[in-house]
Amino acid sequence: MRILLAIAALLLTACPQRGYGPWYFSNVTAYPVNRKAAKKTPGGVQYIAPTKDDTTAFRADLDAKVVALEKCLGYAVRRDWFLAYVPADWYVSKCSGEQLVPSLAPCKLCRDKGLVLPDKCCGVMKPTTACPCVCNFRAVLQGDYVVTAPNLKLFSAELLRLVTGEINVWTKPELVKCLK
Repeated sequence: MRILLAIAALLLTACPQRGYGPWYFSNVTAYPVNRKAAKKTPGGVQYIAPTKDDTTAFRADLDAKVVALEKCLGYAVRRDWFLAYVPADWYVSKCSGEQLVPSLAPCKLCRDKGLVLPDKCCGVMKPTTACPCVCNFRAVLQGDYVVTAPNLKLFSAELLRLVTGEINVWTKPELVKCLK
């Protein structure tokens, strides 16, 4: 019995970490997503987007990003394995000009990029009158959903994280080339 427990422990500790891990900002959103409501692009990518954002150009861009990622990786991405989700409450930041999704991003990440955030605004999920500048993501994983702003600016990076299991795709030269 001890041998079996030792083998099980070894297998569990030897398995590579998938996803972000405890502090890597995954699941910093909590959108209730009804996968049955998903539509498919002409290329078969599953998505949910508000009507105003569900355009021919959006669907074509989504397909193009997945195809480009597949070409770079050298293998097909299972389109039934993930879902692109554009939340209805995405917004354009008054501070950065970027399309963002409300999320609980660590303030350090935004401050490292030069965004000035008062301490009282750290941990605030959506802009308010008191905190017009908050730290949010342009795209982020929520389980097997890529929660993204409709311009899909960082959609490929999040899909790459999901597909490869790499935490920081920006530090892996073999993966960074897939983001250009």
